[in-house]
Amino acid sequence: MSYETLSYTVKLRIYHRLPRLRLYIPEEVAKDALSRGKIDRILLNGVDVTGRLYLAGYRDYRLIIPYDVVAKLNLKPGDTVKVEIVIVKREVITYHHVVYASYDDQTKEKDKRRFEFHLFRDHELTSEEAIREAKECFTDLIGQDYEIVWDILSIRYVGWEAIPVKVEGCTIIDMQEHYHPYHWTTLEMKDDAEIIKWRFSRVNVDVDVRDLRRLQNIISSAKLALGTKIDKIYVYTTRHGFHVRIFLREWLKPPPDVEGNIEENLRIRTLLGDDPGRIAFDEIKYRINRRLWSVSDVLFYRKEDMETGEVSIETFYREY
Repeated sequence: MSYETLSYTVKLRIYHRLPRLRLYIPEEVAKDALSRGKIDRILLNGVDVTGRLYLAGYRDYRLIIPYDVVAKLNLKPGDTVKVEIVIVKREVITYHHVVYASYDDQTKEKDKRRFEFHLFRDHELTSEEAIREAKECFTDLIGQDYEIVWDILSIRYVGWEAIPVKVEGCTIIDMQEHYHPYHWTTLEMKDDAEIIKWRFSRVNVDVDVRDLRRLQNIISSAKLALGTKIDKIYVYTTRHGFHVRIFLREWLKPPPDVEGNIEENLRIRTLLGDDPGRIAFDEIKYRINRRLWSVSDVLFYRKEDMETGEVSIETFYREY
């Protein structure tokens, strides 16, 4: 990994005055840093405050300075401070965009439609661009006769992932398994195989609550279950909780045991308390075709809820 230190001089503004003073750093700073890579460390006037500052919720990118940091550094509204942000530069080859769309007819028990659209591009798409390209992929691969299906779907979210594998194309998965063969792709099998090899070098856990005790239990359980297989564990904060990224020194099962690695991944994530819905969706993909593991165990660095407009961006918290 390569690092870069970004330096900004900004004036602090009031986020909340009561019950205790919290200040914030203007959103342009976070947006600029996040556009260049993942935030690794943050310093205010030379003091390391990594893990103490956090991004405001919803669409906001303001970096909030909690009251204890404000008091410790004797900060005041309007103070000019030097902000240094150390980023891990994204050594991205491919941006993986996921568009999830669904339709549920409450009057008909079996009338449900759920599709995942996976778009692999050499540049980052906006949510609007990803949705437009998902529709083009749908009509190209499934056929224009099925455009009526697209028309009843509601776009639920768009997510972004960066992967170090050079590939371009799209994959569609019918998560309800209505339309045989249940998945369509423009990717070659060797492309999926390369992505799967990379996925076997890690285990990801999505925690949807900001509970430090639960996080500590996950870290302890991971170290107990995986032992010397673990290289490092990075934890990121999200809007609702944490992303736990466990990097491995070796595959969970010796290569070339693809099925064994997939099954062990699912077992470990279940043991660690990964989001059950996320596990269930990956099990569906595995059942449809094991090559769909190339789009499984995905954690987004950015996710946009298209119904509420809320945006969640993961921010580095700490290494274990």
